Amino acid sequence: MSYNKTKYLDSDYPHLLKYIVNECDYHCTKTCKKYINVKCIGCGKIYQRRVVDFVKAGHVTCPLCCDGFSYPEKLMSNILNSIEVDFIYQFEPDWLTPFKYDFFIKPNIIIEMDGGMGHGYNNTTDNIDIYKDSIASKYGMKIIRIDCNYKNDRFEYIKKSIISSVGDLLDLSCIDWNECNIKSLESKMIETIDCYRNVSKYVS
Repeated sequence: MSYNKTKYLDSDYPHLLKYIVNECDYHCTKTCKKYINVKCIGCGKIYQRRVVDFVKAGHVTCPLCCDGFSYPEKLMSNILNSIEVDFIYQFEPDWLTPFKYDFFIKPNIIIEMDGGMGHGYNNTTDNIDIYKDSIASKYGMKIIRIDCNYKNDRFEYIKKSIISSVGDLLDLSCIDWNECNIKSLESKMIETIDCYRNVSKYVS
């Protein structure tokens, strides 16, 4: 009795199909060396990858989105900078170790950007959020959670969430939202590399 061990994307790796641009590439074998178009589901940029490399990676490695900073956090950072609000990013007070808050604004405002990965899907993450909220309240902090679990248009979804969540606390009337979005699509990793190459070899 013969047994076919060949594995195909559409039958054995259905979770990868969301990255593939053309449906005609769904039925490739996992060892196929053909180049196909794959899309970063974060920024929408399209790359060409060999099927075998794509399957090994398990996702689309995008230098714009995989720089260690999430788009929601970059967007909020650019917004706060544009309205000249002093803030601490990745705020790690002694009383919260080993956890961190996304943003802290003096004297007592904490902002957390709740993305789709983990939030609402993972009991561990939810429990950590509950713990962080309770500790913040204990120390007199006002914690604001911004829903970033977008379904379609990432920028518009998060923009509306920010306005509805902090619009009463911060003056958002003068923000150039388009400019903040464009800046948030830039890669900190690429920016650092360009700085190293063109400006200085001592990059903090």
